[in-house]
Amino acid sequence: MDRASATPLVSVLVPAFNAAPFLAEAIGSLLAQTLTDFELIVVNDGSTDETGAIARSFADPRIRVHDLPVNMGEAQAANLGLALARGRYLARLDADDIALPHRLAMQVAELDRRPDIEVLGSNMLVFPKPRSTTTVPGTDAAIKATFMLAAGNLMNPTTCLRMDFVRRHGLRYDPMLRKGVDLAFWIACMRKGARFANLAEPLVRYRIHGGNLSRQAGSVNGIVQDLAIAFFPDLPSSRARRLADLFVPRRLGWTDAIATVEAAALAKDHDRSVFGEDRPLLLRWIEQRANGLRNAVPAAPSPAGGNTRRGTSLAASQRDTTSSENGTDQAPQ
Repeated sequence: MDRASATPLVSVLVPAFNAAPFLAEAIGSLLAQTLTDFELIVVNDGSTDETGAIARSFADPRIRVHDLPVNMGEAQAANLGLALARGRYLARLDADDIALPHRLAMQVAELDRRPDIEVLGSNMLVFPKPRSTTTVPGTDAAIKATFMLAAGNLMNPTTCLRMDFVRRHGLRYDPMLRKGVDLAFWIACMRKGARFANLAEPLVRYRIHGGNLSRQAGSVNGIVQDLAIAFFPDLPSSRARRLADLFVPRRLGWTDAIATVEAAALAKDHDRSVFGEDRPLLLRWIEQRANGLRNAVPAAPSPAGGNTRRGTSLAASQRDTTSSENGTDQAPQ
């Protein structure tokens, strides 16, 4: 048995809510890591099943279990983990996923080798069905541009970040969000100057099952609206906000669709990178998606003043355009 360290190299954070069917396997995968200098913080987020008992059933002093009296949500559970973490690095893992044995060792070695990187992720092996491997961008510039997609940028269960960066900037997850919590956190890191990278090798097995947390487009759209304003500070915020509709699809009326196409036309002249994002890639996506929307929009409202269509959906065609452009797998974050 490994002894607990007062100052572990890595703090591993596993928020868990009603995770009894999978938690033991997740913890077992961490106890099998080739790097052993870590603490495991399990935040039991008001579970009503045996999650807490399962976490405490492991006789390993590196495991620290903390119970929230009621379900507080993903952000509050993660913030408690940040406050408790004592390590130089913080690694995330979801309670239903599995870390491959060399996961921590590889990420620590890479972060030690690259002091310019604050956040490091990797690809994932998706199981049981359909079995696949994600393909996330590897470079800081591409990852930042891909934040606009609200998916396929950083796979949250694979991330490992420097805690001194988090502490220095007082970074926390936004408890007002129910969805898109991780995306908003990574954007907040970017705003504070963080640089990102992804390892090509998959380091986590991501489990698909009926209880996976799903993304609600409405809540994520607001996050992407704020990001678009930050990426295009020289555009009127009302124009920049429209760009989110090119990346988080929703049904648009004729007037909204035309306003979005017009915003895209203005954006193409703003080619200066703000946070180090891959600006040509971002502008190419905007142009492609605006062209798709333009082709889908009716020429004008009907004579009666109503829309000739109830709404124009961007969902399928725009996601296909992005997948062919950057190869990102749209697995949940």
